[in-house]
Amino acid sequence: MAIKNILIADRYPITRLGISTLVQQILPGCKVVVTQTMDELTRCLESAKYDLLIMETNIEGFRSSAHIYELVDLQPGLLIMIYTDEQKKIIKTQNLVNVLAAYLSKEASLEKLINVIQYIAKGRRYLQGKDSDRGSALVKAKIANKSIQINKSLSTREFEVANYLVKGSNLTEIANLLGVNRSSVSTYKKRIFDKIGIDSLADLVQIFSAASR
Repeated sequence: MAIKNILIADRYPITRLGISTLVQQILPGCKVVVTQTMDELTRCLESAKYDLLIMETNIEGFRSSAHIYELVDLQPGLLIMIYTDEQKKIIKTQNLVNVLAAYLSKEASLEKLINVIQYIAKGRRYLQGKDSDRGSALVKAKIANKSIQINKSLSTREFEVANYLVKGSNLTEIANLLGVNRSSVSTYKKRIFDKIGIDSLADLVQIFSAASR
């Protein structure tokens, strides 16, 4: 099954942007729509066909796992991935496990998140209640430290550039928005990566997402 239309539901703007950017890198050409409440999510499923839903369970209006069955009733065959930091909100009955394509904690590493999305794209399922990566605690500590470095190390202009990068703007678009040369934006990007100690946009998105929590 080709995954072309993806719906993302999360209450945090930076998380929505981060997952959206990551999904488009993993599945080039896919169309992504973002929502932030249960009502918006329901309206989207009522008005258009989607292949995959990636949702957090702390969105406004989500009360219990019964809502997940309602979403399945709206679009039978919809792949649903729960990506959450609120483990207690989901009652992991056998029936619910059979409904979900994936269940992943937000404590999971970026590599794990990428792997799970790739699993789903290949028709596989991934279910876990809590990330079991041995390096999870270390990864979280590193991300937290880099999140602090964003505020301490970056200049105002560098922070502006980083913010635009996370939102998905390319170098030319950022140059036009800031009224500077494209080469200057490229230099700012290199400085940002060097100061924070990262080497990819996906890392930057993850760090901004962690800083927003």
